[in-house]
Amino acid sequence: MLINEYGDAISGHHSSQTIVNNAQDFIYGDRTGFENPLSLKNVSNDFEDFEVINIIPHFRYQYFSDDGNSFIKSFDNGYVDETADVVWSRVKRLYVGKGTAIIDISRHIKSESMARGWTLKSAYNSSGWTSTDGITNDTVHQNNLGHELWAKYIAGIFD
Repeated sequence: MLINEYGDAISGHHSSQTIVNNAQDFIYGDRTGFENPLSLKNVSNDFEDFEVINIIPHFRYQYFSDDGNSFIKSFDNGYVDETADVVWSRVKRLYVGKGTAIIDISRHIKSESMARGWTLKSAYNSSGWTSTDGITNDTVHQNNLGHELWAKYIAGIFD
């Protein structure tokens, strides 16, 4: 099971702690006072019936400042108290040592972007399905190149 972009399940402006809490509740369901019997850990029989791969984060073009590689704090339908990279670092730390695999796709996209001479903002700029000038079709969802790059790094976990 692939889990991506917890923020999509949350509408409007929320604190980074809300996003971290939602990730913990959805995957583990073990937050005191907010136990979730339908968490993936519970319904998978403590990850015995199926495993969970966390692919984080799924950035958007709008997350980046004009310099192209740094993040901004506030934007439409996003985080208001921390930058996206800080939020996702907190989510990533939540998973370390808890029985789920983690693929930090942003690290791979950053290295791929640098190798092509792109900023992160230009990599996420809308470039069309078949373009090789960026990785998204609409500033969020991967185009053909984006899917190819994701597959390059995700496939390795199945070896």
